[in-house]
Amino acid sequence: MKKYNSLFDAANYAKSITHRWRFFYSTEMYDIYTLPEIAKIHDSETGVFEDCFYIVLDSGAIGFTDDFGENVDWLFLPYDKLDEHLPESVSLNDPLMFCKYCGKQISRNSNFCKYCGKRL
Repeated sequence: MKKYNSLFDAANYAKSITHRWRFFYSTEMYDIYTLPEIAKIHDSETGVFEDCFYIVLDSGAIGFTDDFGENVDWLFLPYDKLDEHLPESVSLNDPLMFCKYCGKQISRNSNFCKYCGKRL
């Protein structure tokens, strides 16, 4: 998981992981060209938040959370992983990561996911 101050930066990183997304709240689809453009417009209209971040999971899912990561508002889901388990909260300060197979939070030093057993 990585965090960014702008949706544009998050979208640019996410497009290195996957190529299509579905908006979480509708069936609107975005690709590697349209998502960064929408993100650029969004950032120019809303500005940068001091105590909030955009996060990108290893799958390419993009969410928005406060400085503590207590509640994640998921925005864009990778089209090829629409059924991915998305955490409701994240730890932004601990050395943790998420399993790319089941989406559960695991230790960054793990070789295997303790939940699904897949090799990382």
